[in-house]
Amino acid sequence: EQIVDKTKSKLDSGCSIFICSGRRPEGGALQLEELMNPGSDAPPKIESGSYTVAPALIYTSGTTGRPKRVFRNSNSRLNTLLGYAYNFEATYDDVDLVAGPLYHAAPFAWAAFSLVLGNTVVIMPRFDPEEFLRLVEKYKVTTVWVVPTMLNRIMNLPPETRNRYDVSSIRVMTVGGESFPFALKKKAIEYFGDGKIFEFYGGTEISCVTFLRPEDQLRKPGSCGKPAIGNEIKLLDENKHEVPVGEVGVMYVKSPFLLDGYFKNPKATQESYHNGYFTVGDMARVDEEGYYYIVDRAVDMIISGGVNIYPAEIEEVLYTHPDVYDVAVIGAPDPEWGEKIVAYVVLKEDARVKEKDIIEFVAEKLASYKKPKEVIFVKQIPYLPSGKKLKRVLKEQYLENLGRS
Repeated sequence: EQIVDKTKSKLDSGCSIFICSGRRPEGGALQLEELMNPGSDAPPKIESGSYTVAPALIYTSGTTGRPKRVFRNSNSRLNTLLGYAYNFEATYDDVDLVAGPLYHAAPFAWAAFSLVLGNTVVIMPRFDPEEFLRLVEKYKVTTVWVVPTMLNRIMNLPPETRNRYDVSSIRVMTVGGESFPFALKKKAIEYFGDGKIFEFYGGTEISCVTFLRPEDQLRKPGSCGKPAIGNEIKLLDENKHEVPVGEVGVMYVKSPFLLDGYFKNPKATQESYHNGYFTVGDMARVDEEGYYYIVDRAVDMIISGGVNIYPAEIEEVLYTHPDVYDVAVIGAPDPEWGEKIVAYVVLKEDARVKEKDIIEFVAEKLASYKKPKEVIFVKQIPYLPSGKKLKRVLKEQYLENLGRS
């Protein structure tokens, strides 16, 4: 009851029923089996054309601050489920593995559309890389949803561990939620097989915006693909004018999959819309063939000496370093340049790399002004359970340490 009361006061969503996993909480809670006992095994009678999907209130991940409450009506949710099924070539006899937490929009939608199709759904209560491989082999999983962080952990398992499992049953591997480093993508294709990875870009508010088909994974490095069916995209500058091909702008989306609005927050809803197009603040560019590339989140962009620098580009380079396991790049205050580049780096076991080695590695591959001014070695990068990096935590820690010095 204490857990429920605390959670309810923080969520402020007006919900009256909580469904929890894990051990049974004290007082006022029923087990799932108890709720199902009065039911019947007989299929419900559904009249033709009467199918609807209940509205939903889904919380954003909160990577930049307090999670927002996203309200979706029944049409938006149904369109999203149908869009997932179409874009990712779902069938009626798939076995779907949901590896992410169900309070995150993408795993929840993945599980929902799988159930709508009548498929078998395997749910991982908590992600573990070897357990993931074991479940794929045990249940002959055909479709999976993962974030790059999960794939990184799988590919960093010892080769002898990975090779113990048969993962050949996987037909579709959907990857999203974070930037997908090209070096990691090549390793994943080599292990799981070519022609299986679908990469997508989306969000709680905007669902699936773009997707990159398997045949384009190695042909279009860094791209998140073309607009999903039903979507229109505009890239706008600070004056809300469309930018030319190849230039970076804020991505705005018009789609049948959009949210209705932020619940009880009309100001935030209004600020995110422009002429019927919605943005979550991500910056992107488009090439001559119509393929989009997410450059970075606007809130993560570093402005140093008046020049825009995108942390994702630097992270992409550092992921190719043979001794780097994980990395996060942030902007920190600098008295001369306004902001400076700070790289938080997790090294692989037994690696012997110094700060200057990391800086020189970036300088060899990118323009000099994009190399980190400071490298901080840490044991781990903070992540949400959904697999998204919590860069705001790193920024807060850096400022705290700066204040103490």
